Amino acid sequence: MIAKNQKQQERCPPTPIPVKAGHTRFEWLKLVATLAIPVAIGVFTIMNNFQQMNLSKSQFENQLRIANDNRQNDIRVAEEARVNDLRIAQKDREKDLQMADNQQKQAVLIEYQNFLAELLLKEGIRLNGSNSEAARFVARFKTLTGFSQLNPERKAFLFKSLYEVKLITNNDEFESAIVSLASADLTNIILGLPRDSDVLPGFKGPCFTNLHLSGADLTNASFRGVRFSNITFANAVLDNADFGYTEDAGKFIDFQGSSLQSANFFNANYKVAYYIQFQGAKFNNARLMNFICVRCGFTSTIMQEANMTNARFTSCQFILTKMLNCIMVDIFIKNSTFDETDLTGCDMRGAIFEYTTFSEKTQLIGADMSLIELRHCDFSNTNLSGCNMTRAILNGTSFLNSNLSGCVGLNEWQLRQTKSLAGSTLPNGTLVRAK
Repeated sequence: MIAKNQKQQERCPPTPIPVKAGHTRFEWLKLVATLAIPVAIGVFTIMNNFQQMNLSKSQFENQLRIANDNRQNDIRVAEEARVNDLRIAQKDREKDLQMADNQQKQAVLIEYQNFLAELLLKEGIRLNGSNSEAARFVARFKTLTGFSQLNPERKAFLFKSLYEVKLITNNDEFESAIVSLASADLTNIILGLPRDSDVLPGFKGPCFTNLHLSGADLTNASFRGVRFSNITFANAVLDNADFGYTEDAGKFIDFQGSSLQSANFFNANYKVAYYIQFQGAKFNNARLMNFICVRCGFTSTIMQEANMTNARFTSCQFILTKMLNCIMVDIFIKNSTFDETDLTGCDMRGAIFEYTTFSEKTQLIGADMSLIELRHCDFSNTNLSGCNMTRAILNGTSFLNSNLSGCVGLNEWQLRQTKSLAGSTLPNGTLVRAK
């Protein structure tokens, strides 16, 4: 029986335990959820750490920027404080230097006054004592030294002191002053109103009489509003000097050989003196607007590019005068003479010339004479080639042996106004026969 059972067992093997074929959806979700949590935690941790790093970096950079800005601000504040301290120190230094310079100049003035007082007491008011020659030499030497060391205000004070004791005056045009101011440094001195200041109608400035300033350096000096009675500026340097509103009140004013470049004679009125001389003076770029000059001599004067707008000249002499490119708009000239004068390129628009002579090779080449009025003037051997005479009035004016070739605006009606054209060349090249 037992053997039979064993044989049956050998013949029939044991039945295997059944195994499931797959996982359910829930199991898969559970697995994914289980795996996703640590992954999410890891990603979150990484992102959080990255954000923390960025935040820390941003905070660090911001702190660094703030620190740098603070440092730059501290440097700027320190630099501004340093510059301000230097500026204050510089101002204090300049103030100290100015004070020291002022004290030094005042000491020079006081020393000179003491010297002059002692000299006058010893040698007399006109320095004509027993040692007059030596006294005048020493006085001139000390005077020149004093002026060279003083500022404009003290120069004016010293100048007026010398004027009051009549050491720099003369009795007539041929007499020298007791103390010559030739080569004296009188630059920037103000003896009238300040430069270019307004002058009210009726204003009467100080009057200087018999003043002798030959050879003095008066560059940038101001005589504005001053009245002159017998004054000598011969060979003086008067560049950029202000003679605006000055008047003459005596016999003569002498500017012979002086340098008046860029000088200002605006509204100056010189019509009293019988002798006003500018012979050999240099007037380049001078301002002569509204200037009134009667009986003035401009022989060999250089007046290139001077502005003479609305000026008035009566009985004046312009001989061998160089007046190239002058502005002479609305100028009035009467009873005057231009002899061998160079007026090339002058602007004479609206000018009036009355009973005036242009003779002996006077040049008016290319001059703008439009709207000019010539009343009974005489042009003899004058070169007017290339000038502009548009609407010019030639009432009773003579052109003898003159060159009008190339003149524009000159028509037949204007030519009929002339007194004579004998020997002259007309704009079209025609030569008028002399009668």
